[in-house]
Amino acid sequence: MDDACKVGCMRRTQAGLTLTEMLVSLLMTIIIAGALFNAFVNTFAMKDEVSNTGDLAAASRTAVDQVADHIRDAQQFWTTGVTTPTLVSQSSVIAAGSANSVTYYRSNNGSDTVRYWLNGTNLQRTAGGSTSTVLANVQSLAFSYYKAPSGSYNVDYNDSTKLVPTASTVAAADLPYLCEIDLSATVLVGGYTRTLTSRIRLRNSPFKVHL
Repeated sequence: MDDACKVGCMRRTQAGLTLTEMLVSLLMTIIIAGALFNAFVNTFAMKDEVSNTGDLAAASRTAVDQVADHIRDAQQFWTTGVTTPTLVSQSSVIAAGSANSVTYYRSNNGSDTVRYWLNGTNLQRTAGGSTSTVLANVQSLAFSYYKAPSGSYNVDYNDSTKLVPTASTVAAADLPYLCEIDLSATVLVGGYTRTLTSRIRLRNSPFKVHL
């Protein structure tokens, strides 16, 4: 083989290698660009999901806080037939209480009550003959009731030993002595459960709890 033939073959070989390298480089570039694009899309999708979850969590917290505020402002109701109560036991702010339902008075009217209760997975509010959903996706709802010891009108808020827990369903005789309710709601938010709690000091209870 003469020198001219050798040079021609080398040039064709070099050209073939260069074309192969270009194709490989192009393929690698496409793969890397695709990976970067997917990462970009996933990042924004995750950002939206986190943002939406945060908004839902904040909305759930707000709903629970509003329920707590409403119960906290329950008004005294005097026993039917009593013009002016002379005994603490003749008035109360809570009409009924159970593990997942509480009913309180809005005024000195036996029928002017508000009930918060769990219906399936909905935290609902019943007042004035109508019912509305306050918060959805509630997995569990629990009310814990505390009363002041008999004869103790002033209870130190920081002295929990002076607060007496009641049974899951509050007896009628204990209603006037209720001074605090602990609220706990477990809510499903963005595929995860969150437990939201609130301690409710009954401001208008016949028995006062000092802060």
